[in-house]
Amino acid sequence: MKTIKKDKLNYIENSISSCINLSKEKNHILIYSTKTQNSSNEYYINIIFQKGYFIHHQENKINIDNDLLFILHLVHNFPINSPKLFCLTSLSHLGIELCDGKDILEEVIKQKWDSKFLAQNIILKIPEFIENILKQNFNEIFVGKYLLNYEYDYNLVSKIPHQYFNKVEHIINKKINIKEKRFLMITSLFFLLFKYEDGLFNYNNLKLIFWASVFSINSIKRNELELEFEFNKNQKYKIKVYLITNESEKIKNIFLYILKVRGVDYLIQDKNKNKKKHKNKLLDNNNGNDNDNHINNNKEEEIINTNSNNNNIEG
Repeated sequence: MKTIKKDKLNYIENSISSCINLSKEKNHILIYSTKTQNSSNEYYINIIFQKGYFIHHQENKINIDNDLLFILHLVHNFPINSPKLFCLTSLSHLGIELCDGKDILEEVIKQKWDSKFLAQNIILKIPEFIENILKQNFNEIFVGKYLLNYEYDYNLVSKIPHQYFNKVEHIINKKINIKEKRFLMITSLFFLLFKYEDGLFNYNNLKLIFWASVFSINSIKRNELELEFEFNKNQKYKIKVYLITNESEKIKNIFLYILKVRGVDYLIQDKNKNKKKHKNKLLDNNNGNDNDNHINNNKEEEIINTNSNNNNIEG
């Protein structure tokens, strides 16, 4: 057993050394390793393609005017278990955003993970991946995948360009009011909910427990500090997420802005004026009932419903 563990450790160390050696063989690339916070047997390989790399090393000589940072996570039981690859530099000025927390490994290596695949070869394939992304005008919503129950490093998550990132309370069971602390992140494309534990490590590890595209939002209801999100997971199945935060108004306005920018149409309607031109609406409702779909008379409820066929706004 000790021999097997030693062999695995040697393999990881050799993999890291081979990756670091790439920076000695090629100009404009810097590679170094760090241990993860949650395990002594897991490592991050930090890969920086410095400004000018794509001009000097790639045939198409793409002019990317800033450094590109990627993190290759050599997970527990690597190489049996697939490593994870993340982009930590925003490319939004080039028309695509890869710095969104999604694992892009399979897009980079163009195949399912095979334990025979060498870590340094992953790095060598990144420039070709970037070239293809920029040439073929990919839709970033389909590039990479989010990893449910993966423990993201807080520093990695905090680098994701976002419209909102803060602590909220997540209502696990609405009937008996069970709540847990969460981090909510809203990007221009995604809704992300992370579980964390306050304590000694200052929530360094954030476990992703839910994610959804902003295009899958069916409705948003606001009741003072409470927010109810309904997402279309598929044609038959919907899921609701209940949050409590003193920034509920701010979050609602962020979503209105994102929907507008992304061209997702919605109708704003004042129910008390009995204007009903479309079933999709945002309601200011002061006369609801206390049940699953309404609220107490002395509270405000707002509903945002989205629909791609409606572009009217009233209020």
